[in-house]
Amino acid sequence: MAPEPRLLFLTSVNLLIQEPISIDRQAIVSTPDLRNGTATISTTVYLTNKTSQSKAVQVQQTVDLSAVLRKTSNPQTVIIPANGSISCVINMLLSPKEVKLWHFDHPYLYNSTVQLTTGKTQQYAIANRFGIRKIE
Repeated sequence: MAPEPRLLFLTSVNLLIQEPISIDRQAIVSTPDLRNGTATISTTVYLTNKTSQSKAVQVQQTVDLSAVLRKTSNPQTVIIPANGSISCVINMLLSPKEVKLWHFDHPYLYNSTVQLTTGKTQQYAIANRFGIRKIE
């Protein structure tokens, strides 16, 4: 009698090692002012501290678009409570020269990188892409 065939499933596994102080995510809202040609980028950054002491950290965002733009916000100091979470908001204003609206014929996508540092040491960074578009 022949042995029964066995099914073999191969799956990939990713292991994410997270620092005790980290950025959970960033939520980016881009609002263009079509009349003036400017845009406001408002980014909410969600931070977590898994240590038993509150920690003061600096949060800073860089927005770039190829050769058109590379803009960095001023660092913000945020105190994350012990074993807790907090959010902060970073606002940037883009000038008409820095704004490239997303369109299906020209899908301009900006890169947003948020860094979390303590002193001069980068603890964590997260990057996402976004477009600027308004439908009225």
